[in-house]
Amino acid sequence: MVQVAFYALSALALKVPAGIKPLKPLRLATMFSSMNLALLIGFCRWVRGAQGGTWNTRRAAPVEA
Repeated sequence: MVQVAFYALSALALKVPAGIKPLKPLRLATMFSSMNLALLIGFCRWVRGAQGGTWNTRRAAPVEA
């Protein structure tokens, strides 16, 4: 029950304007929840094979000294 309340408050904090100081702890809860949601989405994509487990980067050609 507490976990449901935490996520509900986190979702409600998204609707509140950013400049209100007493609600800053709720912003932390929102950031935590958003991070975990992104992790869950990435994990589901990895399990389905739609996303690899490594990053692809484009590296510049090595600079000769």
